[in-house]
Amino acid sequence: MAIGQSATTPTTSDIFACFGPPTHTTGTCSDASLSCASLPTNDTIACVPVPHETYMIRNADTGGAITMEDGLLTLKMPVGTRGGWHWHCVERAGGWLGFREAVSGKHLGRDGKGGFQAQFNHFDDWESFCLRPLGEGRYHLLVLRKEKTCYLRRIGVADASKLVEVEAAAKATRWEFVKV
Repeated sequence: MAIGQSATTPTTSDIFACFGPPTHTTGTCSDASLSCASLPTNDTIACVPVPHETYMIRNADTGGAITMEDGLLTLKMPVGTRGGWHWHCVERAGGWLGFREAVSGKHLGRDGKGGFQAQFNHFDDWESFCLRPLGEGRYHLLVLRKEKTCYLRRIGVADASKLVEVEAAAKATRWEFVKV
């Protein structure tokens, strides 16, 4: 067994255990490449997202997952069996990450009104993200903004289920990525 590799591999029951509010404990890395910093949360593993893998993107404080349901983007808990909460991580030039919903093929991105949507098959600036690590497997998701200059905005949650752009770090949501 490689250094940092766990003797157990997450199962489907491990993934489905995350539907409730998370409890946080620090674990050891379960991926031999060390790209998945294991953080057991209700028996699940929070990871550093890497291209070509699929994740549940979850609010680390409430357990709500970013979900496509009936064509609309929402934060849902529990996710249940309806809705698209499997997000493929993709990468484009410059190291920007994107997240494509597995069933619809639509990318998570800005809606131009301070919110977010998953309506387009393309992966351009409005669908480009980077992560700011917060420790313990949690991240701020930042989106690229291009106006007169380029800058980043964090993603927060309004009205318990709507993804919105926020300026202040204190208003940003702490996200975790659970490999599925």
